[in-house]
Amino acid sequence: MARRLRIHLPGGFYHVTLRGNHQQPIFLADGHHDLLDRIVAEAAAVEGARIHAYCWMTNHIHLLAQVSGRPLGRLMLRIASRYARTVQSHMATTGHLFERRYHASLVDVDRYLLAIVRYIHLNPVKAGLVSDPAAYRWSSHRAYLGQAACSWLTTRFVMAMLGPRSGP
Repeated sequence: MARRLRIHLPGGFYHVTLRGNHQQPIFLADGHHDLLDRIVAEAAAVEGARIHAYCWMTNHIHLLAQVSGRPLGRLMLRIASRYARTVQSHMATTGHLFERRYHASLVDVDRYLLAIVRYIHLNPVKAGLVSDPAAYRWSSHRAYLGQAACSWLTTRFVMAMLGPRSGP
């Protein structure tokens, strides 16, 4: 049976998840989170995509990506294949690191963007990994709080949706 075609909307926002095969961990050694950061940064630059939020969980990842004229599939192929090849090159294993293709939902920006960002950032809390999302290192939440820098993350659009900054 043929795969269903994916919707491509240039400039569209997508909530993307990519899961480990058999719900197995995808970060298997120190440095793998940093490796994924570098791969996402490079892939977003090459494909002209913007990353508005992310969370690297133990056995899956979340991205809120805004695509350019290039389809989301190109971005995700670049991320998933490079990460899997690099991780598996240091292991005595064969087979798939990721389960199926990525899952992506087109986001209605006006209605759901802030809810999706909140959902992504609260994933580690819901999973019981931390009690405060700011305590989770592998999420864009700390960048939104100004506690961490992430050169490839775009926060301006989401922050503008929250309204003008108050203060002096």
